[in-house]
Parts: sequence; structure tokens; C-alpha cells
Amino acid sequence: MSILKNRHLAVFLSVFLAIILFSVLEFTLSQLNQPYGNVINFSGVKNQYIRFEKPQILELHGSFLFDGINDTLVFQKVLATRVDIFVNEKHITTFGDGTGNLWPTALTVNIPRWILKKDAQNTLRLKIYGIVGAGIYGEYILPKHIMQRE
Repeated sequence: MSILKNRHLAVFLSVFLAIILFSVLEFTLSQLNQPYGNVINFSGVKNQYIRFEKPQILELHGSFLFDGINDTLVFQKVLATRVDIFVNEKHITTFGDGTGNLWPTALTVNIPRWILKKDAQNTLRLKIYGIVGAGIYGEYILPKHIMQRE
């Protein structure tokens, strides 16, 4: 009878330890994936994948405050075939050519300072092209020196 109790106790402790380890790992990884800079607020749909019946373009509009320091856009994950990025209605760059997938790709964009309005709202427009769907996750802006590798 005591051997059976010891087995039940061992199983209980093993399951309890596995749950604790999983919880610690989940918390740690969620903290590592948090945006470092200022999060960009978009109107409309964001942080989800939109399925398309036919190839089309998803357009997102957002804004951010330029404080004189944060000048690099970061998109943690882009699900698309092409992305056009506009800041204050000026075309900054294009990723992809519309034929192959960018995903799951993180994109960084250095914005020329002459385009940015200091201590004012700057507009951001994204044209996201997709064949069967598109989406974008984790959009924020931070200083260029943080994105540069040493």
C-alpha cells in the first residue's frame, strides 16, 4: 500500500513541477516578445490574419508621435506578398514584389528624419498585398541605435 502511495505522490509532484516549469517558461517568453519602443496605433484591423477570396490589398492607417529619438519602424511579423510603407504621405520603402511571401518575416524601416514632424503626430499608411490573405503583428517605433548590431 505504501508503494502505491509513493507512486501517486511521485506522479503528482512530477505533474506539479511540469506545470510550474511551463508557467515560468511561458511568462519568460511572453516578456521577451514585448515591444521595446512606442506601439503604433492603427485604425481598422490589425494583429490578425485576414483571409482573401481573391488577391487584394489591405490598407492600414496609423499615427505616432516623433520625439526626436524614435525613428525606426519595427514590424515583428508580416504576412503578405508585398508591403508599401508611407510616412506623412511620402513613400518610404517597399518590401516584396507581390509574387512571393514575406512571412514570417520581421521588418525594420529607418525613416529619414526630414520626413518626420517633431513633437507632432506623424501619419503611417501601410498597403499590404496578399494573394490568399494578409496580416501584420507587433508594430512599434524605436531609436535606430537599438536596431543596429554591434
